[in-house]
Amino acid sequence: MYDQIKTIIIDDEPSNVQLLKSLLDKNFPNVHVIGTAANVADGIALTDRLQPDLLFLDISLPDGDGFDLLRGVKFRSFEVIFVTGHNSQALHAFEFSAFDYLLKPIDCDELHTALLRYRNLKLRNTTSLRLEVLDENLRNQCKKLIIPCSNMLDVVPIDVISYLEAIETSTNFHLSNQKNVVAVKPLNYYSKLLDEKSFAKAHSNCLVNLQYVKRLGRIKRDTVLLKTGEEIEVAVHYRNAFRQALKNFSAS
Repeated sequence: MYDQIKTIIIDDEPSNVQLLKSLLDKNFPNVHVIGTAANVADGIALTDRLQPDLLFLDISLPDGDGFDLLRGVKFRSFEVIFVTGHNSQALHAFEFSAFDYLLKPIDCDELHTALLRYRNLKLRNTTSLRLEVLDENLRNQCKKLIIPCSNMLDVVPIDVISYLEAIETSTNFHLSNQKNVVAVKPLNYYSKLLDEKSFAKAHSNCLVNLQYVKRLGRIKRDTVLLKTGEEIEVAVHYRNAFRQALKNFSAS
């Protein structure tokens, strides 16, 4: 038996609120909706008064947006799952800042996945840190990445990542200051997340930040030399794509 999750839904569209409540009631009995609000002002007051475990928060509200609400609350010991119809820039920022989101109309399977991640989250009380990074990423087009590690969150600027290396189901971030950060998520997750114009795979277990490439091997045609002094093998299968990505990056 899972503990009850005290939940508030903040959305100005009654049909969306009703759909989400219905899905939760029928499929997730441990998620208890303790209140709803339809605007920023009421949402702030409700959140501070009821102190929920989880917010389902619409981005677009009549008197502002979900970010205004999160900046305005005094109580911040909760998790957030954003709910939105569209906004690709925001969705990208959510992923970089370690926030979950659901697209309207809400799908039950996607809701289940988001709640599973919430239930398995080991690092509580990180909302303020992630909000700070989210704010910055929304203003500056995702310059920082929050990396969930085994017992902490690490905030890493994208431009200090020299390359990423798969280690079983984890990812080792190699940084330009010689520091390493090991993320609990797999390399495939970051391969999809990071800009394909700036990162390219050297082989199946290695993703290289192209701004750190000093030279593609001439004598050893299967290696790339990084500005950090490290050499990385470029697998035959990835050689042509890597060369093309490097050419495109240099021309941009």
